[in-house]
Amino acid sequence: MASLSPIVRDALAMLIDHIQAPRTDQGPREWLRERYNWTPHKGQEPVFGLIERAMAEEGFLNEIDLICAKRAGKTELVKRLALYLTVGLSMRGWVLAPTEKLVDRVFQPIFGLIRDSDVPIVEANEAERRIITATGGVLEGLTWGNPRQIEGEGIHFCICDESQQMTPDVYDRIKARLVGNYLWVRIGSPAEEGRSFYEEHALELSDAVPNHRVFRWPAWVNPDRDIQQMLRIERNRLATLRRELGKDASAYKQELGWYKRVYGGKSAKASDLAVASFDESVQVRPCPYDETLPVFLFIDPGYFPAHYAAVVCQPHAKGEALGVEPDPEVIELWQIDELYVQQVVTSDVIRELKGRPWWRNVERAVIDVSARQMNRQTGVREVDVWTSMVNFPVQSRFVAAMDSLNTLREWCASARLFHDPSCKHTIKEYGLWKMRRTDGQEIPGQAWNDALQALSYGLVALYGYRDTPAQPIEWRRQVNVANRRWAWRR
Repeated sequence: MASLSPIVRDALAMLIDHIQAPRTDQGPREWLRERYNWTPHKGQEPVFGLIERAMAEEGFLNEIDLICAKRAGKTELVKRLALYLTVGLSMRGWVLAPTEKLVDRVFQPIFGLIRDSDVPIVEANEAERRIITATGGVLEGLTWGNPRQIEGEGIHFCICDESQQMTPDVYDRIKARLVGNYLWVRIGSPAEEGRSFYEEHALELSDAVPNHRVFRWPAWVNPDRDIQQMLRIERNRLATLRRELGKDASAYKQELGWYKRVYGGKSAKASDLAVASFDESVQVRPCPYDETLPVFLFIDPGYFPAHYAAVVCQPHAKGEALGVEPDPEVIELWQIDELYVQQVVTSDVIRELKGRPWWRNVERAVIDVSARQMNRQTGVREVDVWTSMVNFPVQSRFVAAMDSLNTLREWCASARLFHDPSCKHTIKEYGLWKMRRTDGQEIPGQAWNDALQALSYGLVALYGYRDTPAQPIEWRRQVNVANRRWAWRR
């Protein structure tokens, strides 16, 4: 259908505003199965399930980040979800991608499905990537490569494909256009080098914003035959490389890391992390509370907007966590619990911790030296609140920031520090606390470090500083793209 004149379009827009658009009572999975004979695979399934639960409970589910592997079915999910929201729920929304070509790849199949549906069409302009249904549904395909396109009236949903190329400016522009109880789905793959803004932002929002969720899934959950065959070829290639060079060869490790990022959907470790020696595959494991051992509390008051963090640890003989011969002369620490909150007064924090089963075994607490400052709102020092409400010593003294950070790095590098999987906020900080280099000096970031600072101060207070300075951070590309195929060109 040819594009309508502005006068006719305005008249139709006024008419559409007065139409009571019929909304289906079916959830997206049932609606897509009955009308289009399409069902999501097991990676896509939880996304639709979450949307259905939010619809049934009339709860808030505003933002979803999907950090998925290449060839994992992300674009197909974009198409089906946009079809349901536009035709099934008669909503106004956008499909976005970083380039015109990528927008067309997603929008054109959706355009055809909507145009050929049984819903009357008011306007269908494929050239301008816009389609309007008589029931009020509007779908436009835009590219954020031209930021001026991210303008217009408020929208109720937005689906972004290839979000690993999104910038903070694009994010802010889209956010400003979303209205009401909107739904914003950002879909992308892990960056092959370091981390993209999209991955970092998703990690920051996870567990912190109640109306946000993050999903990941690898390519091998996609049942498509061609994709399964491609993955078999890649696995055989890796097996050959390991057999020829050995599992410890740098070329094999580089290829394996590439495979995990591209087809496994695993984010690369950023090169500017403050504690790069942390290895989640080694140091995150069950750390149950032992009633026969003492408990230590490491605390950072975290004046708002920072988090009030309490890290709860128990000492064990080195080697117990990894199941090797224990060395009773050397201590390793197990983090058994945590408290990670905002806008909560100290007395409430202490009452919350007193209700935990390990409280009776607490022998000592270490709190950041900032707790000795007078709180300008209450007129009381944080350390005084603690000492007045507990019956164990609370230590608070100055600890040099870099010295304590180097101590934490050493404990991680020597496998003397372990975290229970339930301590998700402490573990998350390892991936978000960053360093910067200025005039050859390392400068620790001031965000996402509350639990780790508390932990580092506690290590120094109980066990002292490490003996040798830590190696400086290496600033390099995560994947040497030019040489990635080196082993196969020999």
